[in-house]
Amino acid sequence: MPRKAVGSLALTVKKEELQHFLSMRHNTSTFSKIYGTEKLPGQMLKPSYFKVIIPLELCRFLCEWYSILYEKEQSEILGFMDLVINQHTRLQIGTEIFGSVISSQQEKNATIFAKWKAVSDESIDVYLGDVQYYFEHILRFPEESKTHLLAYIK
Repeated sequence: MPRKAVGSLALTVKKEELQHFLSMRHNTSTFSKIYGTEKLPGQMLKPSYFKVIIPLELCRFLCEWYSILYEKEQSEILGFMDLVINQHTRLQIGTEIFGSVISSQQEKNATIFAKWKAVSDESIDVYLGDVQYYFEHILRFPEESKTHLLAYIK
């Protein structure tokens, strides 16, 4: 049975808009910073799974990313990391709801388009990926705790 079209691109009726979206993959400079954080006008939606133990691979990724983001050694970051996460199946941004692989409505999975800059040769690789789940994770710095809302992508 064909899957129902969902999301922002499903609403795109003008060919020019779709071509502009697809052309964005060529517009990232190799000199620009392509990591960081931003606040989203949204929220995580239920159903949720609380206090899930972080898989070892995810723990390594988070530790490496946090050390870059906060400019600290990985061994120092590891001491501030919670070893549990709260998983969420859906994310709402504005009026749009994005699903994940662990949600029960798989026809609404979110697929993302990401660019990764190679350390070795400064090239940029482009990947499509499916959101496995959304999660919140806490770093407990001595001065304050920082909660991060993230997506685990395959």
